[in-house]
Amino acid sequence: MHSNAINKAKQKISERTEIDSDFVLKQIKEFLDYCFGRKPIKKTIVQDGVPQTVEVEEFNHAGVSKALELLGKHINVQAFKEKQEVKGIIENNTQSIIKNMTKEERGARIKELIQKVDIS
Repeated sequence: MHSNAINKAKQKISERTEIDSDFVLKQIKEFLDYCFGRKPIKKTIVQDGVPQTVEVEEFNHAGVSKALELLGKHINVQAFKEKQEVKGIIENNTQSIIKNMTKEERGARIKELIQKVDIS
């Protein structure tokens, strides 16, 4: 029941701000076009003491990476999902192993790990 009220509130905010998933996707795509250098960016440069606005097309590696990551998450690229599933399996297995250890076994394992990372 609460989730329905939350969804209605989110819908009202989306309508009021005119920001929805389509808007976000369009912004990410436009950002990606700028980062790939497919659209020029306006920059102000100073030449002979006079500021001028010029249009430049330049590749922005970090921007491309981030935009593709966000798009991939939105369309649920399986690479992201597989990574999460593997992480969950490892965490669950580790927790299971720890739960099945005796108090003495856990203590011995902790001492062993401390010796491995001893920085003294």
